[in-house]
Amino acid sequence: MKTNKTFAYGILTVILALGILFTVACKEEPETITVEKDVTVSFPAYTSGTPLNLTPTYGDWGEHFSASDITYTVTDDKGNEWNSTTGYTIDASVAGYGYSQPSTVTFTQTYKMNGVVIASQSLKATIPLMGSKQFSSLFDINDVQLTNGIPPITLHLEKTVTK
Repeated sequence: MKTNKTFAYGILTVILALGILFTVACKEEPETITVEKDVTVSFPAYTSGTPLNLTPTYGDWGEHFSASDITYTVTDDKGNEWNSTTGYTIDASVAGYGYSQPSTVTFTQTYKMNGVVIASQSLKATIPLMGSKQFSSLFDINDVQLTNGIPPITLHLEKTVTK
């Protein structure tokens, strides 16, 4: 009788151990995948003789991305910088920026994700000799006049997520 109990206990132990092993073996590891999304950024219309507004408007972020994934800054060739804290409207008449009449100022818009530059574009804005000390014309980096305003830019975003 003792042998049968021991045998039954041994079989029960083996079955229990196999059940635990089966549970562990069948447990799925979280799957990680790389997700990608292209997001188009546009800017307000430009009006000659007014401050330059480089505030971005982002297109559809999709399921895995948001504005908090991006760091956007604007710098000029005079050493000034604008970011989410300062805002992106640039008034050429502000004495501290160091702009003179006439002059051309080069602005660079830079987008970073996790500290890595993912996109940038530069444009030039002119300040006329006479009249209001505001920007009068916009040009791309190759001196082609931007008659339709500030061109949109596309950000290619990628990150790893757990599925």
